[in-house]
Amino acid sequence: MIVLLEKTPSYQNWQNWETDFKKDDHQLAAQCVVVEAALVDGVGGIQRLYQLVSQYLPAARTILPYRLFLNQADLEFARGCQRELQEEGTEVIRWQKRLDSMQHNLVETLMAFLLDTPQNIEQAGDLLYVHRNTIKYRLNKISNRFGFVPGVMPESFELYQALGVHRLLRGNDDPGELGE
Repeated sequence: MIVLLEKTPSYQNWQNWETDFKKDDHQLAAQCVVVEAALVDGVGGIQRLYQLVSQYLPAARTILPYRLFLNQADLEFARGCQRELQEEGTEVIRWQKRLDSMQHNLVETLMAFLLDTPQNIEQAGDLLYVHRNTIKYRLNKISNRFGFVPGVMPESFELYQALGVHRLLRGNDDPGELGE
């Protein structure tokens, strides 16, 4: 379902809509993804959005599996990750080697914190079935390893994309297996 909006909703409104939608109809919520499109300009914009959805929705769902509501930026992000994967540039290979050399639970923590929750330590802990202090500890370990704090831009830009590519390559492992 593509929802065309006159203006972009506030973050809180967007979150409330998603929560209400999930509560109202679990079966429908499990079968559809809502794509918000406030920045579509005319019929040509609608066509471009439709092409974006039809080409990159599967990648977006793989990269952002816990998100029911997606926006145009999420689809653009998925497109960028898909292109990086297809081009197999040196940056992609370098980042994948770095991620592969890390402990699995650290990579899962990064994906939960950056891709699945809005950089929310509490939500990342809930998703991974670990205490929030465990998330803080892991993020500190990752910060020391990378030399920057995950989530802080612009340093984290390549990391976000690398995690998206990582999910495309390996899918989404069950976070329940990662508790310490």
